[in-house]
Amino acid sequence: MSGRGLVSVRLPESMLERLRLAARRQGVSTNDFARTVVDGLVGLSGSQIREIPEPPSDAASLRLSVYLGQERLQVLNAAATSTGISPSSALRRALNAALTRNLIPSVQSEEDNASTAPLVVGIVLLAIVALIALIRWARTASAQQKGKS
Repeated sequence: MSGRGLVSVRLPESMLERLRLAARRQGVSTNDFARTVVDGLVGLSGSQIREIPEPPSDAASLRLSVYLGQERLQVLNAAATSTGISPSSALRRALNAALTRNLIPSVQSEEDNASTAPLVVGIVLLAIVALIALIRWARTASAQQKGKS
């Protein structure tokens, strides 16, 4: 972790491959993809972030360094502080949620890729918002159930 907007995170090799492919399909860099995912953490509570699962571990874990910028690094640090987990764990969980929810449609060609990039980014953001809503709904239902007992 760096104070200059750079963060390093260890990812299972298979997840790193999916991340690179997803970014390429969207026509963005892995840095841009990660920044979009970090934006999805804004407004989540610590318990909501903790409920996002870590990716399954692979035999190989590789280090990825991404430039988030100061503003998004502060968002990531705030998410980590509110959860009691490390910033890299918060980022790994958010990336896992974005990559495992089948949010990235398969692309037939690089030409199609350029024309669908804004749509895919919108879908990713919409899915993150839906995930947040689902987590909030589950917490509300759980609290109501506890109130009935």
